[in-house]
Amino acid sequence: MLIDEDQHGGTAEPSSLIFSQAQVNHVLGYSLAKLYQDLMKAPIPEKLQALLDQIEAGTAKGSPKPENPSA
Repeated sequence: MLIDEDQHGGTAEPSSLIFSQAQVNHVLGYSLAKLYQDLMKAPIPEKLQALLDQIEAGTAKGSPKPENPSA
C-alpha cells in the first residue's frame, strides 16, 4: 500500500487499496494463525483422539469391511 503524504496535507493516508493475492494470503494467514494460536497449542480432546486412532487402525464404525477375494 502506498502512502502519499504530500497530497493529504502531511497526513499518512493510503493512496491505493489494491493488494496482490500474495499480500492478501500473507495477511489472512498471519491473522488466522494469531487468532487460533492458543487452539493450535491445546491438546486434542480424548474423544477426538480415540476417533483418530480408530481411523488410523481402520476400525472406525461405519467403515467398509474388506471384501473377501476368495468368494
